[in-house]
Amino acid sequence: LRGLEAQQWPALHPPGPARYRTLIPSSFVVTFDDLRHQLAVADEVLQRKQQQLAQMNDLDQRSQEQLDTRRQELAAALADVETTQEARDDALLGLDRLRRELQDAHANLQRLVAATKKLEQSLPHPEPALTSAVGGQ
Repeated sequence: LRGLEAQQWPALHPPGPARYRTLIPSSFVVTFDDLRHQLAVADEVLQRKQQQLAQMNDLDQRSQEQLDTRRQELAAALADVETTQEARDDALLGLDRLRRELQDAHANLQRLVAATKKLEQSLPHPEPALTSAVGGQ
């Protein structure tokens, strides 16, 4: 009997008249030894697998914590990017407004220059004085 089986034995087999065979044929002894050996190997394999499972669970927990940390960092970085993008968009809107104002001012200046030239051309022009008549002989 192994550990847990020994603890369960009294519950499964209540005390009372029982017969135990004291003489077991030798061929069965070898079989029992083989079975005990197989049980011992299976117990060792089970223990190794349980240790591996515990290590894997520990690694899984730590990787999950790292993943949660990275997700929080990513969320914070995303919020920073959104804030920066909003500021950039506001700056671009301001720049666009200033460009339109500049274009309007330039167009207005061109209209004023054209109007000034038109007014200048509409003014009477004095006739050029004859320099040979005034100063010459």
